[in-house]
This record gives sequence, C-alpha cells and structure tokens, in this order.
Amino acid sequence: MRNKRDIPTNENTNRKTVAANVRRLRLYRGLSQAALAARAGVSRGTVCAVEAARRNVRLRTLRRVASALGTTLADLFRPVRELRAVRFRLPDRPRGR
Repeated sequence: MRNKRDIPTNENTNRKTVAANVRRLRLYRGLSQAALAARAGVSRGTVCAVEAARRNVRLRTLRRVASALGTTLADLFRPVRELRAVRFRLPDRPRGR
C-alpha cells in the first residue's frame, strides 16, 4: 500500500507551486530572503519555509508576501510552465572575405 506522502494532493501541489513562484519572483526582483521578509513583515524563517514548501501558511501571510513581491495572491497559485529544452541559434556568419 502506498504511503499518503506518495500520493500527490491538491494541497501539496499548491504548496509546491506557491513555493516555486515565491522563489522565482524573489530572485527576479533581486531580493534576499531577509529583504523579502522585511518588506512583507514576516520572519525570514517564514519565507524560507514557504520557499521550501515545508508548511502551510495563512492566506494573510501569503497576501503580504505577494504584495511585497509586487504581484497578486492569485499569481502565486498559478503554475508556471517549465522549459524542457532551450535552443540557441548561432548568429549568421559573414560569407566570404
């Protein structure tokens, strides 16, 4: 029989989505965990726990984090499509001399 932890739940999926979005937006804005925590009025440990998807967080706290990141609460729950592969093209080389 499978363990409950092995079965993906909507709650677990949401927590991982929020964690990935908070981290992605924090890094995009160039903020440290401590700086985000100060802007949101929460502890650094709370930001760390959110990004690690270790615990559930109150919506009030997530609203503060979203506001500090300049986004909405809904955006934190929106899954971001992952890139599977990135292709680079070399610029055309000049022909002949």
